[in-house]
Amino acid sequence: MARWIGPRPEYDYIDDVLAAAAAWKDRCLLADGSVFTDESLWTVDNVQELEQLLQASGPSRWPFASFENQPPSVIHLAAEAYWLAFLFVESKENQAYTSPDWKRRNFHQIWQMGGSDVPDSPHLSDRALRGVGSVGQAHWRYDLALRYLMEMVRLWKTEPSPVDVQQEPPWNFIDWLGSKVDSPRERPMHHAILYLLFPDYVERIAKLPHKQRIIEWFGDRSQKDRAETGPDEVIYEIRKRLEEKEGTEELDFYLAPLKERWERLKSPPVKQEEPLSSGRQSLNVILYGPPGTGKTYATARWCVDLCDGEKQRTDEQIRVRYRELVTAERIEFVTFHQSYGYEEFVEGLRPETGSDAGIRLTATDGVLKRIARRARESSMGEPHVLVIDEINRANVSKVMGELITLLEEDKRQGAANEVVVTLPHSGERFTLPANLYLLGTMNTADRSIALLDTALRRRFQFVELAPDPELLVEAADATDVDLPAVLRVMNERLEWLLDRDHLIGHAWFMAARTREDVDEVMRRKIVPLLAEYFYEDWAKVRAVLGGGDDFVRGQALRRPPRLDDDGHEDERLRWSVRDEFTEDAYDRLIDGQPATDDA
Repeated sequence: MARWIGPRPEYDYIDDVLAAAAAWKDRCLLADGSVFTDESLWTVDNVQELEQLLQASGPSRWPFASFENQPPSVIHLAAEAYWLAFLFVESKENQAYTSPDWKRRNFHQIWQMGGSDVPDSPHLSDRALRGVGSVGQAHWRYDLALRYLMEMVRLWKTEPSPVDVQQEPPWNFIDWLGSKVDSPRERPMHHAILYLLFPDYVERIAKLPHKQRIIEWFGDRSQKDRAETGPDEVIYEIRKRLEEKEGTEELDFYLAPLKERWERLKSPPVKQEEPLSSGRQSLNVILYGPPGTGKTYATARWCVDLCDGEKQRTDEQIRVRYRELVTAERIEFVTFHQSYGYEEFVEGLRPETGSDAGIRLTATDGVLKRIARRARESSMGEPHVLVIDEINRANVSKVMGELITLLEEDKRQGAANEVVVTLPHSGERFTLPANLYLLGTMNTADRSIALLDTALRRRFQFVELAPDPELLVEAADATDVDLPAVLRVMNERLEWLLDRDHLIGHAWFMAARTREDVDEVMRRKIVPLLAEYFYEDWAKVRAVLGGGDDFVRGQALRRPPRLDDDGHEDERLRWSVRDEFTEDAYDRLIDGQPATDDA
């Protein structure tokens, strides 16, 4: 049964969560009442009014600021909708912003705007607010979740002949909902509310990619064909088969032994519009990989997803939203370099001219202190991100000093082992807020992870951005060059000659649309990079390129006059990239059948 999420008594709080969900279903969805009082809150008029208010508020993580002059019934509806939106979200250790206390405190704040006392209810207990699953990221966009809930309830209550929400199994209702709401399966709230309504049939999975991977691993061909239109029904069929095979109903796709199986699958190749998922829950992440693996683009995507929640976005949407977040000072960007220090990063002493024309040294905040202050002062714990580009190029111990201890998630503000330090210049007491993410990037061609400071490695989660030849299929079709094979073969040779830190990324070729575009990338990017990798050892450069002269050529240099036999070789070559590549140069690169210089 899908409502089983772990062994008792550790997980018996699920009964309280589902009892709260059942109360909402009976009193509010099937009727017009309230979870907590005798008021009629979930009426069509109130739902439509709240839906309009949420739409008018625009993108916001606290859309309730302008609700003070609204009728108490609408405000109390907003409070209950907020409670419902967070009923699914699991509380995580060392994340104060998902705790039952945090959820309850925000519910109280909204409810009291309506001018009445907060109700006392078991559905506001710690056990009821523990949550059951992840929505993709702790700081999700609950304004969008609320809008989805209002749209769903409005449609349910205004349709002339909706399907029966109490019918079992619930596939007709789920199909009906999917046909009415725009792109519902992309929304975490859609998956969350289905579990809360139908815990015996729908899994506690709010991430569509996870459902897809479960079906890909456990499903048969016919089930995989139906995965796009009815993933929940397919997973239910898979569950019943697994229960019979394992001889128990106590199975959960997020626990052993099932989780280890489907997690072996790689996510589908990451296209430009798909969100990354690995490592999203960590506060400290380093994206690493060789040149050309899309670290710059991935950084923008991670920042937007961390701040707004994961969803499908186009490249342009990501760029626009990233700029908006930078303007709103929720993202700071800094590049480490060899002379970068503690003074620029945390705080330093700067000379200032006093009123008596003298000079005094004043403590000045660095980038980390500035964004930490903004994150701490954020009224609803909005995520803030500090991007540290080229994090491996500075002396991290020198730059971070004593603050490297504060990076650990269990030592952040409000965590179980919170640590506060006294800063040396200002004397301020300082700790890192729990809603501040550190996102570093590093180019492995400059420095291997193995050479990083051990303390840094211990405190960051590392996410590899490896070359992915499969992302070049579209460019290959456009250019008529087998780019996946070209990239794969060159990287195999590079790893044999050097190591996996010195490879070539797919991003170099992704924009190519003609053969001339590919040639230009090879001429301006790839060959110079290879020459740098091998310190001008052109024999190895040629080996990576197929072993011949299709891409580079050597011109003999004249021996200087009057040189005795002093150990210089008889012939020296000046190497250069060809102005034009041979017609079948890429085929020979793949096959390793070089052309001669006379070709």
